[in-house]
Amino acid sequence: DSGIKTWSGRTQDSRNKDSIHVLDFKTAGVTDQVAIQNAVNYCLSNNRTLNWDGANLTSTGNILNFWGVDHNGRGSVTRNGNKFLISPILAQETEIVVKSNGLTVNDGLTEEFPTTMKQAFSYLSTIGNKSAHGVWRIRIKGAISSAAVKAPTLPIFANPLEIAGDDVADKSEPTSVWSGLNQATYAVNFNRVTVNIKIKNLTLQDWLRTGGNSGGFVFDTNCNVFVENCRFRRMNIGIWTQKSYLNVQNSEFTDIDTFAC
Repeated sequence: DSGIKTWSGRTQDSRNKDSIHVLDFKTAGVTDQVAIQNAVNYCLSNNRTLNWDGANLTSTGNILNFWGVDHNGRGSVTRNGNKFLISPILAQETEIVVKSNGLTVNDGLTEEFPTTMKQAFSYLSTIGNKSAHGVWRIRIKGAISSAAVKAPTLPIFANPLEIAGDDVADKSEPTSVWSGLNQATYAVNFNRVTVNIKIKNLTLQDWLRTGGNSGGFVFDTNCNVFVENCRFRRMNIGIWTQKSYLNVQNSEFTDIDTFAC
């Protein structure tokens, strides 16, 4: 009978859908962590979507290949008290965490298993129409010296995608710092990538000042850019824009050749 409910409270009709529900793997005696990893492994191997409706599970470790499958549904992963929402709505926030010890194999769902800047952008490129809801954020915690990023093609974000350092009091010195270690390039290059973005509570410094253009950010092709409480130090160009809207508030540009162009 297609209406008979399984032990997890789901009907057989639900089980027969194209997508696989994460709770299908939460059998008796199986921890949430193992269930999530098994579900991801299955969907990755069988090219299936992983549904999270009604599932709020606890993770105790890194989830390998989490971003290698498509996720949908209103559910969450909680790790050490920090919650990652699978499909945020309205003003709900969800973030990918970057730290100095970030690894490309880490899921970045919480700071216990942070990833890199480049990988965070790669993850965001996979979220599809989930970008039409909620607030998506790359959270930079503490000081990093991550390599420069050429932004991949991103989905359209209804609310600005955020690149944010740790929260600080209004107009206070940011505690999150991204050092370029004198790389002769830009921290993030959005050339030919349309994005609606907000950058806040972040210091960018030490991107090579000689031998060509280098610095903070490049925006091209109909970008909407909001910069709030940031510091740009010791670089050639702070923000380079073309055919884009730029709004800078409560920010400082020190020892650079051009703050924005």
